[in-house]
Amino acid sequence: MASDPSDQEASLCVLTNEEFQSICNWSITGQVTAIQRTVESILASSNSQIGPATFCPDPLSQKSSPLVLAAQYGKKEVVEYFLDNFWSVIDIDHTATIVSLTTQKKVHCATALWAASTGGYLEIVERLVRHGAQVNKATLTQSTPLRGASFHGHLEVMKYLLSNGADINTPNCIGQSPLCIAAMRGQLKAVMFLIDNGADREQKTINGYSVIHLSATKGRSNIVKYLLSIGASPQFQPSDPNNSDYIPCPLFLAASTGQRKMVEELINHPDCPAICRADALLLLGSTRCEISTRGLTMSSRDLWAKALELREQENIQVEFLPPIDSYGDRVEIKNLEVFNKLSAEGNFNQYEALFQSLIIRERCMGYGDQGLVYFLIKRGMHFCNIMKYSECELLWFRAMDMEIRVCELEIGHARYGHSEGLQRDLEKDLSQYAYGIWHMVHDKYRPNFHRYVEFGFKELEILSCLRDKSDNAIFIDIQNIIGILLYIMTSWLYYDTDVSAEILPEDAFCSAECYELGTKFVAKCLRFSKETSLLHYALTDFVIVEDDKLVPVSEKYMNLTPLITALLHWGAFEVIDEPNSSGLRPIHVAVETANKRAEELQEVVSPLASAGAHIDAVDSTGCTVYTLCSNDVVSVVLYSSGPLPLTCQCSNTIVRERLPYETIGLPPHMVKIVRLHDRHCV
Repeated sequence: MASDPSDQEASLCVLTNEEFQSICNWSITGQVTAIQRTVESILASSNSQIGPATFCPDPLSQKSSPLVLAAQYGKKEVVEYFLDNFWSVIDIDHTATIVSLTTQKKVHCATALWAASTGGYLEIVERLVRHGAQVNKATLTQSTPLRGASFHGHLEVMKYLLSNGADINTPNCIGQSPLCIAAMRGQLKAVMFLIDNGADREQKTINGYSVIHLSATKGRSNIVKYLLSIGASPQFQPSDPNNSDYIPCPLFLAASTGQRKMVEELINHPDCPAICRADALLLLGSTRCEISTRGLTMSSRDLWAKALELREQENIQVEFLPPIDSYGDRVEIKNLEVFNKLSAEGNFNQYEALFQSLIIRERCMGYGDQGLVYFLIKRGMHFCNIMKYSECELLWFRAMDMEIRVCELEIGHARYGHSEGLQRDLEKDLSQYAYGIWHMVHDKYRPNFHRYVEFGFKELEILSCLRDKSDNAIFIDIQNIIGILLYIMTSWLYYDTDVSAEILPEDAFCSAECYELGTKFVAKCLRFSKETSLLHYALTDFVIVEDDKLVPVSEKYMNLTPLITALLHWGAFEVIDEPNSSGLRPIHVAVETANKRAEELQEVVSPLASAGAHIDAVDSTGCTVYTLCSNDVVSVVLYSSGPLPLTCQCSNTIVRERLPYETIGLPPHMVKIVRLHDRHCV
């Protein structure tokens, strides 16, 4: 006789995904009654009780949390409901992943206190602290609740946190303290409050920027004026491009981001040296030139002329950059006479001035400046679009070298945590290069494929470092990088077979250089994911990012047979019959892809069949490709392989009769073949 359920110990309540999501949505909208009824109904029907994991999921799951969401959206009644009824089992400092209402980016490991502080909800902040919330508990990027409150200048929240033990100087992972973020955001009252309460005015970010640097970059004139009024130094400093420790002064940062008003105020400062005034005008003109689609504008020309005139009037001696091959060994214009002569020529305004802008920016901002990287890539794309491919590639190669340097410096910092932002930047830049390569190849120009592929490999190394530093707190996805590399390799194969086929050795399907890099690619990335292999992914009509849109690769290259053939030659044959996490072997994935996009991709089955993929191998449901195929053209390919070999027929019989083939003394190679026909082995 079964025991009375009431006599049994109640189990812990675990919500279904649907139940959990409903409670999260109600927490956002403040529907406390709906939450209460749902929780009571679940407890009554399941004879369970609320436990620590009921409302507080593991932050590694990338889920939000009802309590954190209610705090983020200022729903005081919902916060009170959870704290009043479940405070004994809810970890008040549990963390969740939420989306910032300001930046629309994910915030990992956010506590309810951080969310409420960032939103400025004082009553919720007070309630959470009274229940024991840690005032210095930071997010994954090391942002504390005080820093969150400083972001929007929520003074009352800032005062309360400080009075309850918040550390006023704790920086985030890139060294931005609460004072830094308040200054960048233009929150003057918050800046004044923090300084009055002892904030460190000399604190610097990981790249050496001070509060006044950050304020000038964003054009926060009111903040800069206040800082100067209380004795902060404007930190004027001439450019020093040959010094590896060089940090551009606040004036140059303002000019590099086009903050004209800020530039005018700083160059009128009595302590501003003439050399800095001249370079700031040059840099401001360069910024305007770089963001223009028309080359050198009248505004840029006037600023450059004024700067060169000032340089001559003051007899300013400048340390110029040496000729750099990425800029075609060009040098910076040194005097007004030469500038006036060149600027009268149309070619200068539309073409040469673009190089001058980059040279000036590198001299004033230093090698590796992130703005310089951005404009090198942008200007390279401009040259690509007007079919000046050599110039394009030279700029891109310099951008690659700088970007790697910047990434290594950032992830080398002990507290670095901006993994997703760096990942997005790497993906975006590599996708722009891939897009340019496609244009070059279809215009019969041979890109330096080797450089792009090696840069992709370096990106994978950087992402691997990020994965290690994140301590698995967030998921680092390399799939997009893999897809872009596959796209670049497809372009390379297309060039070798279509454009330069006549110079390839007999029977070669690609150049020796392509083969070498392809083999390296497969060796590095064959099993890049626990869920799938490189060969599986290449067969899925994978997507690439183009102009911030996801584009199936078949829209760029309709025939992927050369890529699949090449991957098998480069070493992917190793997984030709290996199932992915869904129990599909490459041949199954190929048939599924061909079924969906028959006209473009029906041929992807052929190289697998030709390479010896087991046509009658089963997936995890016991299906072969014969069962899955719904495409007549692909069916012809499958059935043209002829009758099943005797070994396959025997294997099917063994599996069908459920014979213990692994224990009856079959040769190892035969056991391996039988397993390909047994769905229980997938």
